[in-house]
Amino acid sequence: MIVIDVETQWSRDADELEAAHPLPELPPPVPDAASLTFGNVKNPELLAAKQAEKHAKLVADREEAIAKAVRERDAAIRKAWQASSLDALRGSVLCVGIARDDREPTCIWGDTERDTLAALESGLRAYPDRVIVTWNGLNFDLPFLARRALRYGLHGLAHRLYFPRTYGNRGAIDLYRVWSMAERSPRGRLNEVARHLGIEVDPTLDGASVPRLWHEAITAEDRALARQQITDHVTEDVRVTREVARIFELAGWLDERLAVEQATRDARGGDAA
Repeated sequence: MIVIDVETQWSRDADELEAAHPLPELPPPVPDAASLTFGNVKNPELLAAKQAEKHAKLVADREEAIAKAVRERDAAIRKAWQASSLDALRGSVLCVGIARDDREPTCIWGDTERDTLAALESGLRAYPDRVIVTWNGLNFDLPFLARRALRYGLHGLAHRLYFPRTYGNRGAIDLYRVWSMAERSPRGRLNEVARHLGIEVDPTLDGASVPRLWHEAITAEDRALARQQITDHVTEDVRVTREVARIFELAGWLDERLAVEQATRDARGGDAA
């Protein structure tokens, strides 16, 4: 088996997000104070005072309406920005945790997203018959990686990770789906299920905090620290996922697909080291 876990980052294209969330139509300009009317008021001083008072209120109301529109637009941009790490059209792959069989988990983290994906493609190419194991990977990790691979013309990787069905894929095992037993909304995140199974879980980052951590790491020192924390997190997730898979395997939950993998390897004469 090959266990995979992906970490993604927010969109770096602020201009695109701003263009997608323009300001709504603003209120029209306030008319001049002198054009404001007040029925039968004839006294010039009283009229001027009323005109000035109403004009000031109209200006204040308009400024507040504009400020509210700007706040709502900025909030929409922030929401879209923070959600972009879940969107393969806007977010991007930051790094990929991976482990083959019982080997030590490692983190693929290239200088660019394309470098990371190309390294993943090269590694998977060496083991074409391995079952890919994830936690919730058929819902997120694998389609995200496949769609980003297409962006760079990495068709081999896109093909390897193309699983159009949630169930019935011989080349992939989503442990979350195995755990669910067809239940629509099963309880339990990866670490919760692991602890339930008696697997020791080292405390690391919450995966949801990774995009913000990387985005806010500006200096070289901050980047180095964030990179180490994210690497520790993704490799620990890979390790825990594999431990969960081993227990599911002992229970016979994974027998069919792993048996097909083993039979294929045997027919090919095993793997190179």
